[in-house]
Amino acid sequence: MKKYQPSGQVSFGALILMLLAAIIGGAIAGIALWAVETYVQIYLVVAFPIIGAFLVGGLLTLIVRAMKVQNIPSIILAGIVGGLVLYGTYHFATYFVTYRGVIRDAIQDQGDTVTDAELDELLNEFLSEEYGQTGFVGYLFDSAATGITINRATSSSSSGGIELTGAGWWIFSAVELVLAIGVAAGTPIRAASHPIDAKTGQPYPSPSLIAFADAKKPGPLLKTIKDGDWRQIGATFHTDQAQPYPRMEMLVARTQDPNADLYVEFHHVLKTGLGQRRGQTSSIQRGMISKNDFDLFQQALQQPKVNNLIR
Repeated sequence: MKKYQPSGQVSFGALILMLLAAIIGGAIAGIALWAVETYVQIYLVVAFPIIGAFLVGGLLTLIVRAMKVQNIPSIILAGIVGGLVLYGTYHFATYFVTYRGVIRDAIQDQGDTVTDAELDELLNEFLSEEYGQTGFVGYLFDSAATGITINRATSSSSSGGIELTGAGWWIFSAVELVLAIGVAAGTPIRAASHPIDAKTGQPYPSPSLIAFADAKKPGPLLKTIKDGDWRQIGATFHTDQAQPYPRMEMLVARTQDPNADLYVEFHHVLKTGLGQRRGQTSSIQRGMISKNDFDLFQQALQQPKVNNLIR
């Protein structure tokens, strides 16, 4: 059984569409995070950037599936762009609206009024004196100096939180950014890793459960699966769904092309779950097999079984 390798295909139009989706989706998600923090006055550290990244990743996944993108580097690039735009938009909105608004309100409380140009001049003068930077970059340095306090959601007290300032703030922000990029890219990468028939260009359907085997002593069976001995695998598996747990399950997906390779998964299921749900499951092997190998498996599967253990 060979591991499925995405073909690497991506059209120029699909690449441009992914980048546009990353930019637009990231901007919308970033503004949404800023709006929730500003008007609802809540910000869930780490969780909010991940939620926003899921929105970006979901949008990219739609494009990947619709345009059958199989090029992982292009998806990673779109995820990086989406994560940067998401996090950058959130911080820029905080700077341009919230941060500047606080300074403007403080000036107005003293009975003075300022234009936008005058506000920027005063703000940049302060930031330049304090941090040697102006504008958005100066705001980031001021945010690092001010820091952030992380409180437990279940805490009834305003004290006892973790304060991150200076280098701690920069590291924390970098972690949030990396997580956002990882989620924005990881979601569509999983979609691109789904097998596609090279001849027809059609994706394989979801695999169906076709066979079972006893897995009380899984060692020999796992070795046989990894060795790809399809005749022996077929002799070990059977079609009785009443096979007790722990058990091995084989799932198969095939396209409409009768000669195309088949996609196969083997799951090691330790126990039954609640109701109709399956219990603890681990996918131990997945990949592509030829039609000839599958025919060998089926021929052995249909033979009468003395027992279901490999000795």
